[in-house]
Amino acid sequence: MIYAFYLLIPFVLALVIVFVTLHYNSREIEPIVAEVFSIFKTIWESDKMKSEDGKEPFDTVFLRLFEKAYASEGLYAVEFKNKYFLYKTLILLIVASIPFLILFLVTKKAFILGNNEWNEIYLYIVIIVPIILAFLLNKYVDVKQYRQLWIQHTKIKYHLEWRMMELIKDYEMQKATANPEETDKLLTSLKTSFIIDMCEYWHTSTSELSEKVMAKEENLFQEIGNMLSNK
Repeated sequence: MIYAFYLLIPFVLALVIVFVTLHYNSREIEPIVAEVFSIFKTIWESDKMKSEDGKEPFDTVFLRLFEKAYASEGLYAVEFKNKYFLYKTLILLIVASIPFLILFLVTKKAFILGNNEWNEIYLYIVIIVPIILAFLLNKYVDVKQYRQLWIQHTKIKYHLEWRMMELIKDYEMQKATANPEETDKLLTSLKTSFIIDMCEYWHTSTSELSEKVMAKEENLFQEIGNMLSNK
């Protein structure tokens, strides 16, 4: 019975790690972030008006698209972060289980092998197979680029939050010294600047992400080619 306990130790440890990881990664967006977006949206819509042709104004359309993009970046950041830590936890579990598997094999070899002869190759199998599995899982994580995507989407999300905060700051500071009739012009100017900056940033961030993905794929194929050529 004690041997079964040895085998359960790495699995219990993994479950604890997974539970803690999911707990911290599933927390809702910080209140300050939600409040910043709420203030930003309130300011943005403060001069809301219909266009002359009855269609939805462009700034209203842009706000709706921006809200969806901002929410998506947050979801992607959490998703890729969770996947990265879960796979890394699984890899850690596989590697950590090797000593327990060896101990179980050595101490219970009569029960496992029965009437078969003991062979040292069994120890090599217990060691090599988990290491190969951990190596393949680690390569899978590299191919899927969970860490890179998590960091990239987190950077984009934080940049959007910083840009919203900057618009709030500029609006409140300039509004305090502006004449009432200049307030609408001030907000229109800030909106225009915000839209231009966001369009340029989305283009730049998307291009950078695509280049990183392609570079990683090229490095992976080069690594495989080097392995084959060395053989």
